[in-house]
Amino acid sequence: MVRLHKPILISVVAAVAGLSTHAVRGEDPITIRPVNENGNNNAASANMAFPLADLATNDTDPRESPDNSKVAWKTPFGQLKWEEISNKIVFEGEEAFVQHNGLRLKLTIRPHLQQLLERQFALQRHISGAMVLLESRTGRILAMAEKRGEVSNPLLTSKTILTSATAPAASLMKIVTASAAIEKSNLDPELDVPFHGGCGHLRGQNWLRDAKQDRQHMDLALAFGKSCNTVFARVAIYHTGLLALSDMADRYMFNKPISSDLFIETSAAFLPSPETATPYEVGMAGAGFGASRLSPIHSAMLSAATGNGGMLMSPFLVESATDAKGAVVYRGTPKPIARLFSANTAAKMAVLMQETITAGTSRRYFRRKGTRKDLFDIGGKTGTLSDPEDRQILYTWFSGVAPLDTPNSVAIGTLVASPQNWLVRASSLAQAGLAEYLKMERNAARVASANQRK
Repeated sequence: MVRLHKPILISVVAAVAGLSTHAVRGEDPITIRPVNENGNNNAASANMAFPLADLATNDTDPRESPDNSKVAWKTPFGQLKWEEISNKIVFEGEEAFVQHNGLRLKLTIRPHLQQLLERQFALQRHISGAMVLLESRTGRILAMAEKRGEVSNPLLTSKTILTSATAPAASLMKIVTASAAIEKSNLDPELDVPFHGGCGHLRGQNWLRDAKQDRQHMDLALAFGKSCNTVFARVAIYHTGLLALSDMADRYMFNKPISSDLFIETSAAFLPSPETATPYEVGMAGAGFGASRLSPIHSAMLSAATGNGGMLMSPFLVESATDAKGAVVYRGTPKPIARLFSANTAAKMAVLMQETITAGTSRRYFRRKGTRKDLFDIGGKTGTLSDPEDRQILYTWFSGVAPLDTPNSVAIGTLVASPQNWLVRASSLAQAGLAEYLKMERNAARVASANQRK
């Protein structure tokens, strides 16, 4: 679906409570100004419903389980840990294998994609990061790579980045808000949302409707693409509601262990209590302000649901296992987790995510070679924020899916931590990864077509 917009002179920012950063050209830069419900710029008295610090210790972590070991798939090789097998993987033609617990495991990894991701990270300087590519329809992990670079940060360097829920999710939470709003209220991407006070700050009660002051307008799709906090605060308050927001976060597997043959930490999202929540707190949650933790593999799953018509699949890494005698003792099969939302909601989410690529925060990246001709076949969402412990470190996220409206879509989750003034962002690395996948799909389609003509 092609959407055209008139130029809009609005400063677009995305924010997370308790964090600050400098503006980042081309992404959703963060400008934080903690405020209380009266709009006072007083950080000490700011009524932050769920500060990021709440996730600092296990004592305050309300998740059902810190990892997914209790819901691990039953396999003869146990549950894989990426850090234990990643350096042992061998490629044989177009297949990947690893020896583990006395078995020869055939992995779902595609060697060409895996090597591309590894080369991408090897070429980068001054960053830490990770990227995951998985099939939306099946959950098969096609490639996953990471880099522990010169960015020294305990959130990223203590464990494998790929499966650790250590980086705050920030504006990726708008995926949850949008899904809940569309599913509950059947909103259209063209829904016009009036607002005032710009897109960045929630202050002066601009999260509430005010007919006299609401002179700015933005439709839902563009607000998603440009990560407009004020619009999404209003969507959460007037269209979603806290209960629907909480329910959708639960469906997306926040605060719940994700079943898999791979060890994955549980992602966390703190929401205000329904008994005491104010409109301000609901708006903050809906806009992506607040305490959250997310792994790169889970970030790919956020987009995979849209790519699979609303059905969320368990991610898995092992295609089959063979014993010493050559007998196949295990086969991995796709396993659905649950239907998150209807196919109608998935189609509308695809339009919203497409806007990130065509007119939003990733616009300049995906106009590069490899994806320039595929702009309307790619959807995504970005997130950008500073590290709470070291303000010189910037996190950027990209969660996306391509090609849209096909059964062969791949979901991608990319996280980059870099110095504030460094140029490499998650959208840039994700663009290269998706460009290679789309190239492979086009080549495969040409080969299939040629074979049919024979």
